[in-house]
Amino acid sequence: MINIGDLMEDLKKLEDSITNLDKKGAVDTTNKIISEKKVTVKQGIDAVTKALQNIGELYEKEEYYLAELVYAGDISKTILGLLEPHLPKTADKDFAKRIVIGTVKGDMHDLGKNIVQAFGRGAGYEIIDLGNDVSVEAFIKELMENNIKILGISCLLTACDSELPKILTALKDKGLIDVKVVIGGAAMTEKLAADLENKFNITVKFAPDAINGIKIFNELID
Repeated sequence: MINIGDLMEDLKKLEDSITNLDKKGAVDTTNKIISEKKVTVKQGIDAVTKALQNIGELYEKEEYYLAELVYAGDISKTILGLLEPHLPKTADKDFAKRIVIGTVKGDMHDLGKNIVQAFGRGAGYEIIDLGNDVSVEAFIKELMENNIKILGISCLLTACDSELPKILTALKDKGLIDVKVVIGGAAMTEKLAADLENKFNITVKFAPDAINGIKIFNELID
């Protein structure tokens, strides 16, 4: 007979290991969950989600900082990489929770974007990461081919912020005005997002960090 207490203990241990940045403990617990098959992979992924929520709260309380976010993102990426191959192949995808992200043309930075990717996957999003130095055409092509309604754009260099109007112009030209845009990075501001939204009549939100980025994704889908 399966002991429910043992099952919950495994899930709580996975959540706590990630929250406490214990990568080895998280990996060992995940492998145990997979091998014993006493809990579903979905329950394991839910434990990752809870852990990332915990980390988000610690970050907002300034108990965790950027270094911890980066490492937490690395741990969660590893754990999801172990769990996801064991998801049922017939599982329906929530197409509303698919997001395209990338860093604009001319900008090679991807640290913040990578954190968003890890936390987004942990929150149940399918993240299509186009990488850095992404052209306007590449963003538009991915959105159109996969009918995706949320676009996350990273820009750290002020020299590259001119790419934003180009992307929004292309969205309008292609009739993609229902795509919601989230911008983030050192060169981005709340005022810039508001100015772009007013000029192009397309939803543009500013995410100061990865934690708020996921919150904005959730709001845009709701």
